[in-house]
Amino acid sequence: MEDDDFTQIQKEKVRLLNEYRDDIDEPLNAAESLRQRSIEEWPERFRSELDDELWTEDWLVREDPGKWGCIFREGWYLDDNNLEPTRDHVETQGPTGFRLHYVHLIRNERSFTEGELTYLLRCSTSVPMRDEFHLLFNNDRWQERLRPLLKERGITNKGNKRDLMQKTYDVDQSGLPESYFKTLATASDEHLPIAEVINDIVAEARSNVLDT
Repeated sequence: MEDDDFTQIQKEKVRLLNEYRDDIDEPLNAAESLRQRSIEEWPERFRSELDDELWTEDWLVREDPGKWGCIFREGWYLDDNNLEPTRDHVETQGPTGFRLHYVHLIRNERSFTEGELTYLLRCSTSVPMRDEFHLLFNNDRWQERLRPLLKERGITNKGNKRDLMQKTYDVDQSGLPESYFKTLATASDEHLPIAEVINDIVAEARSNVLDT
C-alpha cells in the first residue's frame, strides 16, 4: 500500500529527527543543566534584577525548597494558631493555617527548554481561610477592581480555589539563565498593582474568619 502525502511527510520528519538527534539533544541538555542550577540560585538572582523602589521589605521569597518558586507579601502567610502573619511556611501547616503566594514554575523543564515562564497566584492550603478568600475574590465587588487590572496586563482570571490568576511570559533562550530572571522581575513588577487589591482581600477574609 502506497503512503499518502501526509504519511510521507511525517516519515521524513521522523527520519530527520533521528539523523539530527544528537544536535537536538545537546542544547536541550544544556538548558536543563542551567535550569537545575538556577532552581537553587533563583532567590539571589531574582533579587538582583528587582527595582528597589518598587520592591520593598514587605515582599518575601521562600528559599527552601527552591523548586517551588514562591514569592509572597507580608501577611499572606498566616499561622495555624490565630491566623497571625508569619514568614515561616511550616507555621502555616495545619487545619487553619493559610498560604497565598505567587509562584513561577521553574520546576518545569519547559521553563528553560521552551523559554516559558508561568507566573500564578496560588493558594495551596485547603482550609476555611482559603474558602473565605476564594469567595471574596470572586465577589462582584472585588472583581470590579481586579478585572480591569488583569485585562490590561493580559493575565488570565482563573478564579479557582488553588490557582486564582495566571500569565505565561516568553523567555529569550539565547540569554539563559539571566533572561529568565529578568523576565521574572518583569512579571513580578507587572503584578504589583494587583497585589495591592489581593492584600485587601486577604485582610477582609482574615477578619471574617476570625469573627466567626
